[in-house]
Amino acid sequence: MDELIPWARDEVKRLESRFEKGAEQGKPRAQYWCWRQSRNSLFVWVSIFAVVATSLLSAVFITTPWLLTKIDYQTQPGEQRKIVLPDGSLIHLNTETSLNVDYRGDIRKIELVNGEALFNVVEAPSRAFIVDVAGHNVAAVGTTFNLQLLNAVVAVAVVEGQVAVREQDANRLTGSNTQLDRGILLDSGQAVEIDAAGLISEVASLDTDAITAWDRGIVVFDKMPLRQAAKEMSRYMVTDIRVVAGVPDHLVTGRIQTRDQLSILSEFAQLAKVTPVRQSAQLTLLYSAAQ
Repeated sequence: MDELIPWARDEVKRLESRFEKGAEQGKPRAQYWCWRQSRNSLFVWVSIFAVVATSLLSAVFITTPWLLTKIDYQTQPGEQRKIVLPDGSLIHLNTETSLNVDYRGDIRKIELVNGEALFNVVEAPSRAFIVDVAGHNVAAVGTTFNLQLLNAVVAVAVVEGQVAVREQDANRLTGSNTQLDRGILLDSGQAVEIDAAGLISEVASLDTDAITAWDRGIVVFDKMPLRQAAKEMSRYMVTDIRVVAGVPDHLVTGRIQTRDQLSILSEFAQLAKVTPVRQSAQLTLLYSAAQ
């Protein structure tokens, strides 16, 4: 809309210039005077036309699937990004995440290449919303769910609604299916993991607040081994964090804000009871607090 207003003004000036030239050539002054009096009204009507045209075009792009395009998104270490899809669905990409969006006529298709994303899907039963990840499909309709792919392990957690998880080579899945072939149906508050061999774990209950804490800029550690916690913390920083040999792999519990790169390392060191020593811009080593 901001770009349409200058266009409308230029169009009015162009028409005004034609009338001024006509006046200079001896055409009736009354006609020129009437034009001068009505130029503001013309500008208003031209602006209204631009608004209507823009609205119609927007409606066409939203309701006509073949006009939609393929787009790739990714985030860098420590970066998060929110994406609004053409149908109004929202994807929040966590740090170091890469995914591809491909909206077609009968399907809304996403591929999670790596990383983690929180999906808030707008309901459209006639157009399934399917995420391809590590040889499996995750399908949803009117659902909020978290999907993570790290070290060849997929974690699916449903925050709201239902999500179907199954192998990609199974029969085609639509948004209304409830009977799954070689798959599983998850309700809100449930989660599963898919290992590197493609085996789906037993359904487990989850703390949705903790699972989606990263969406609010918080990393949650719940009795996590130190080395695993350090690896998790490295995802949110521009430097790699490693625990030196000999440091006990004790459990870490607590929460850390990830919005500030300057304080995140010191907060983690205090929580994990370690001493960070910076080796370079790319590497920080963690020693025992007593060392």
